[in-house]
Amino acid sequence: MEKSRMVEKVKEILKEAKGVYFLDYQGITTEKLNLFRKKMKESGCHFLVVKNRLAAIGFQESGFLTQVRSFLKGPTSLLVSPKDEIAPAHLLKNLGKEFPVKFKGALVGKDVFDRTQFDFLASIPPKEELFANLVSALLSPITQLAFHLENLLGDLVITLEEIAKKKNP
Repeated sequence: MEKSRMVEKVKEILKEAKGVYFLDYQGITTEKLNLFRKKMKESGCHFLVVKNRLAAIGFQESGFLTQVRSFLKGPTSLLVSPKDEIAPAHLLKNLGKEFPVKFKGALVGKDVFDRTQFDFLASIPPKEELFANLVSALLSPITQLAFHLENLLGDLVITLEEIAKKKNP
């Protein structure tokens, strides 16, 4: 019964997950692991230690086993983000010295990233920053147009005033 609940939990997490990160927690004390779990929960991520065989069943039933099979070797835990695909990478990078978990790989959307691509994942700016950059890029031409139109209007007013002064000295 416990095993089937764990498989169901993995499948449930995968349904809502935007990013699933595979970690090796070997060498971390239970106390540190619990503190790590707490920090992940505070940031909106789920941290789950799961047996590889049970995780494999959950991934297989969800259709992702072939992509992640290589990450399910040795001690494995899952760090799952239901809201932001990249947030766990930032968390792992920031907390790496305090909690030396080892990144095995990630399933972000339908893309798979291995250990060598972790720095790339962690370098992607947060969604909010990307949206701010996009809005700024979209508003820039409009802002420049308004600035130029204002300058043209000011130049027109000055020109009309000069013409009026010349006609009525």
